[in-house]
Amino acid sequence: MLDTHGGRRPIISISVITALALLGDSLLYSLLPLYAGTLGLSTFMVGLLLSANRWVRLVTNSLASRSFARWGFSGIMLVNVLLTVVSTVAYAFPLGVGCFLAARLLWGACYSHLRLGGYLVALGASPAGLGLALGLIQSFSRLGSMLAVLGGGLLADRWGYSWVMAGAGLFSLGALPFVGGCRGALGKAEIGSVDPLPQGGAAPSTDRLSLPFCNAAGFTTCLVGWGMVLSSLSAVLHQRVGMGIELRGSVLGIATIAGVVTALNWVCTLVVSPLAGRLCDRLGRRVPFLVATLLQGGALLCLAWMEQVLATVVFFTVFFICLNAQKVFLDAAAGDGALEGGADAVSRYNSWQDLGSAAGPLLGYGLAAVLSFAVVYLIGAGVLLGVGLLSLRAGKKQRSVWDAA
Repeated sequence: MLDTHGGRRPIISISVITALALLGDSLLYSLLPLYAGTLGLSTFMVGLLLSANRWVRLVTNSLASRSFARWGFSGIMLVNVLLTVVSTVAYAFPLGVGCFLAARLLWGACYSHLRLGGYLVALGASPAGLGLALGLIQSFSRLGSMLAVLGGGLLADRWGYSWVMAGAGLFSLGALPFVGGCRGALGKAEIGSVDPLPQGGAAPSTDRLSLPFCNAAGFTTCLVGWGMVLSSLSAVLHQRVGMGIELRGSVLGIATIAGVVTALNWVCTLVVSPLAGRLCDRLGRRVPFLVATLLQGGALLCLAWMEQVLATVVFFTVFFICLNAQKVFLDAAAGDGALEGGADAVSRYNSWQDLGSAAGPLLGYGLAAVLSFAVVYLIGAGVLLGVGLLSLRAGKKQRSVWDAA
C-alpha cells in the first residue's frame, strides 16, 4: 500500500508530468481525422501519423532504459517536458507531412522515457502493491487526456484546430515545477534488488501471467484496443452521426461529440485503473484479465452490429472500461517480471505493446478502406476473445512476491 508521503509524492509528480505531456497527443487522436483535409493529409497519412510515434518507440524504449541507467531522473524528465512542448506546438500548423512526422517521432521518444519512468516510480514507491501504484499513475496521468479531448473538441469547433494545438503545447510547460518531485524512483540497476515483501498484510492469490504471454497479449490487445479502435473512433462517429446533432435547439459539432466520447475513455481510466490495480493485487493477474478481455471482445462485437448513436456510445463506454482494466492487469503482470528480470523485461513488454499500437491504425484504416470499420471491429472482437481464452492456459501458478520466505 502507498502508506507514506515519500511513496505518494513521486507518484503524483510523475502523473502530473505525464498528464500535461499527453495533452497534444490526446488532442491529435480526436481532431486529426476531422481536420485532415484542411491540413492536406489523406486518410492513409492520418493512420501513418497516428502510428508513427509508436513505431519509433520500438527503438527508443531501449534508449530510455539506458538513459535512466546513466543520467539522473529529474534531468531526464526536464528534457522530456521541453521536447514535448516542441512536438505539440509543431502539430498546430500545416507545415507539411515531414514536420508532422518529425513531431510524432519526437513525441514517441519522449513517451518511452515517461512510461518507463512511471514503472520506476511505481516499483520504488510500492513494489508489494504494484498493481495499485500503476493503476494510480495511469488514472491520474490520463486526467490531462480527458480534459484535452473534452475542452479541445469544443474549442476547436469555435476557434479552430491550430489555436487549440498551440495552446496545448504551451500549457504543457506547467509540468516543470513537478520535475523535482520524482526523486525516489528506482534506477534501472536497482530493480532486481528490490525486496518485494510488504510489512504485514494478507497474501493475495498467486495466480499470475507469464512474461511471454504478457508480451503476446500486450501486442494483440494494443493492436485492437489502442490501435484499431481508438484511432478510428472519430471516423466511426462521423459515419454514424454526420457533422453534428441537434440537442435542445443547439447543434453539437462532430468535433465536440468525438471529444466527449473519447473523454469517456479517460473518465474510465480515472475511475477504473486504481480499482483494477487493487483487484489484481488481491486476486492475481490471470482471472481478472480473462474476464476483462472477454467482456471487451463482446462490447466490440456489439459496436460492429449496432450502429444507433446511443448504442454506439454505450458500447464504446463498456469497451473503454475493459480496456483500462485490462491494461492495468497486464502492466502489473509485466511488473512482476521486472522484479525478477530487471528493467529490460519492461522495455521488451513496452515494445510489444508499441508494435501492436503502431500497427493498429495502419491495419484498421487499411482494412476499412477496402471493407468497412464494422468488419474491422468484427475481426478485432474475434482476436480479443481468442486472447482471453488463451489466458486460461497462460496462468502461472507459482509463489508470488508476497509469498516469498
